[in-house]
Amino acid sequence: MIDSLYYFDDNLSSNKQAQGFSSISSIFVREQIMVWHCKLGHPSFSYLKHLFPSLFKNIDPAFFQCESCLLSKSHHTTYLPKSYRASKPFYLFHSDVWGPSKVTTMSGKRWFVIFIDDHTHLYWIYLMREKSEVKKLFKDFYNMIENQFQTKISILRSDNGMEYFNKVWTFFYKKKVFLIDLHVVIPLNKME
Repeated sequence: MIDSLYYFDDNLSSNKQAQGFSSISSIFVREQIMVWHCKLGHPSFSYLKHLFPSLFKNIDPAFFQCESCLLSKSHHTTYLPKSYRASKPFYLFHSDVWGPSKVTTMSGKRWFVIFIDDHTHLYWIYLMREKSEVKKLFKDFYNMIENQFQTKISILRSDNGMEYFNKVWTFFYKKKVFLIDLHVVIPLNKME
């Protein structure tokens, strides 16, 4: 220890014995290389050879493989890509309800519901005082699409929220609108 710092002396006999052991035992050297590889955040082995040339004497960096590195660099798609596009405007809608907001609007509304057309990417946002207003707003929205554009909404995709799975939707069971969550397609006219 010199000036409150510990110094490592390369000329120690014990260090020379350790170096001799590492040059004799290639298994020990390979383990040391893997330890440094993990400690330094999984750099490439050719970079490690640049950092520690003494460890890589007579050892090819291409010999080493790290399972974690291989898994993290592999590419695997979990879902098959879909080339689906809505066949016509207002065929498929995405919807979600958000709230309550901590801040209310000047008219006292704290919730909103959004309807997004999958084909045109047009969206409609309706503000609500209570979450229970979704029923009336969707009825009005459905009728507006039907009257103004002379078409019907065929599919409504939601996040499986309870506002879409209660008695609110009895009006639409007869209209044969489909309600889709992210996993299951449920025809509204079959729900009881």
